[in-house]
Amino acid sequence: MKFTGVIEGFYGRPWSLSQRKKLINQFTEFGGLNTYIYAPKDDFKHRQKWRELYSVTELQEISQIVEICKNNNVNFIYAIAPGIDISYSSSNDFNYLSLKLNQILRLGVEGAAILFDDIPEQFCDEDKKKYNSFAQAQAEISNKLMENINTDNWFFCPTVYCSDQTKGSLEKNDYLQELSNSLHVEFNLFWTGPNVVSPEINLVHVKELKSIFQNPIVIWDNIFANDYDLHRCFMGPFSGREEIKDEIAGILLNPNCEFELNFIPIKTFSDFCQGGREESYQNAQTEWYTQFEECISLDELQLLIEVFHLPHKLGKKGNEVVALLKSNKFDKLAQNSWDILQKLAHMEYRKLFHSIYPYAWELYYLIKKCKEGREIELLPQTRDGSLVFRLEKLKKS
Repeated sequence: MKFTGVIEGFYGRPWSLSQRKKLINQFTEFGGLNTYIYAPKDDFKHRQKWRELYSVTELQEISQIVEICKNNNVNFIYAIAPGIDISYSSSNDFNYLSLKLNQILRLGVEGAAILFDDIPEQFCDEDKKKYNSFAQAQAEISNKLMENINTDNWFFCPTVYCSDQTKGSLEKNDYLQELSNSLHVEFNLFWTGPNVVSPEINLVHVKELKSIFQNPIVIWDNIFANDYDLHRCFMGPFSGREEIKDEIAGILLNPNCEFELNFIPIKTFSDFCQGGREESYQNAQTEWYTQFEECISLDELQLLIEVFHLPHKLGKKGNEVVALLKSNKFDKLAQNSWDILQKLAHMEYRKLFHSIYPYAWELYYLIKKCKEGREIELLPQTRDGSLVFRLEKLKKS
């Protein structure tokens, strides 16, 4: 795959300069990762205020990341998301886009991405007069940018970016069909798979997409994204994409908002990109455990990892928790989860502590509620793999 790495593309607090530096150093330490895409949804000047140029101070910070990427042979790609309020027919808005991209490209970045995901499907009055569809409008302005701005790599995120959003089938979706006929084939096309958060992406699915698009396909992988549910994180291993590696141009993880919780996801993804390694998941757990200063045991860390595992499933120890609760064995579980909270409080690595502690508390709270026979609220969009979903099913069975 040509592009492997991370896209910082989630909603919520963007990562800090020091976290981004640490990420790029992990690319080199782990191996197999070569691309970082800057696309934090809540950087005002990436999305909400995309027309505004960055200040000197902001540029200096971005330039530091560009420099560390260069020093580590990592592609830095800058993404802009103008779709909230752009007028596709406006020469002024095209000029704003050009100025903004050129401001960043002058820093020496290796490419640009135009993102039209999660936007209102409504034209302004002027656009209604010129365009018959969003695909036509988005392709025209994106092609024009490519033709007028010289950079090595271009990426495009469509408004329909997974099968679920087609409301039918890929081949019968008017937006995708028109986009495939209009967008320059040199654009790398972002796609999240069958779903926004896809448990698996198989060969049949990718070949169906490739029957429509000639563009290289890059998976924007939300398997570890947790910005849609603030009660969960995902610390399990990368999986479910084994069939597609040779059929796509890349995979970029859009991971947990909490940077410090992404060690196992990124490490196991790195191993995948390098051909897979035996005991990858177990080795990643052991390696990450060294950051916990022996405040908790490896077994206790594994409990947290396998309760907050993947969106669609619990790990082995998570399933054991469900079995114990099903047997009404609350006391030991409640005490163990409380002990973990007390032990974590002694950690000197406070960034990691502050990242994982809310989820350790969530585990304790859920067990306590279950013990007391209280109602467990099921959050909207909570996937089947969550502990709260499993506990709710137990209550109803």
